[in-house]
Amino acid sequence: MSIIIEFFLIGFFNCIVFFGITFTGKLFSPFFLKIKKDKVFFNFLIDALVGLILVIFFYSIIFSGFKTINLIGAILIFSYVFSNIKNITWNWNFNFNKEQLEVVLSSLFFLFITTLISYLYPYKGQVDEDIVQYVNISRELNYSGIENIFSYFNSFKKIGLMPYHYFEMWFSSILFKLNFLKLSNAIIFRYCCYSILRSVCLLGFLAFIESIKKVKIYDLFIVVFLFLFNSLLFTSILNDSYPLHTSVWLRPNLIIYYLFLFPVFTLFGYGYRKLSILFLLLLVIASTVTAPAVISSLFT
Repeated sequence: MSIIIEFFLIGFFNCIVFFGITFTGKLFSPFFLKIKKDKVFFNFLIDALVGLILVIFFYSIIFSGFKTINLIGAILIFSYVFSNIKNITWNWNFNFNKEQLEVVLSSLFFLFITTLISYLYPYKGQVDEDIVQYVNISRELNYSGIENIFSYFNSFKKIGLMPYHYFEMWFSSILFKLNFLKLSNAIIFRYCCYSILRSVCLLGFLAFIESIKKVKIYDLFIVVFLFLFNSLLFTSILNDSYPLHTSVWLRPNLIIYYLFLFPVFTLFGYGYRKLSILFLLLLVIASTVTAPAVISSLFT
């Protein structure tokens, strides 16, 4: 298979998954908040993120036999919905207008550009080795459902659970199951899982910009540029300690941080304080390494 054909097949697969998740989120987003008619990027972001979270949590809870950290996230979501049940209004809006077309086209652009950059900007060194480990963990989650970093060694000895950033790995394990293109797991993880998550991050950036001003076409290129920006140009100067990364291409672990933090800041700005705290706590579930920073920020 030529790389061009593979690229377009992956793009087709990413579009199906992305918009399928967004449609799922649209069905359940009224449980969380009312839509803001004049904030189309914000509405689309919430639909995509809610769909992503619910699909991953449901799948992981079932396949792990309820032995997953995502069960705590599900309890948090249920608690929020139950406490907010009086404010739920079923205001689904499936009308398609010019503004919504702009959001869809922006999403398609992000899916295309993130996949293309992933091809042109390959991982190197230890990061590439980490990706191989993540692929192995994701594959093992589909077999044993055990959340630890020992992958296939779980077949030889029963090993317990351990905290880690399983959010994207559960997502990739779902994609492995949906892989009707019969591509390798490594390709699905690198060019599908991460590309879809990065696209949601970029939408989150646009939704944040939308809370400040009207989104223009040049904003799409600005957010892509900022996501490509490498802070090592400055943070490595006269620095002998661990360098500070901000690029989601150099450190894909950062994807999860952006995925949740952009909605947190945007929701807080719109006055959805409880929901912003919920998404902040879900960040801890998605990547437990953020727990010290998040918990201390909530109680100081």
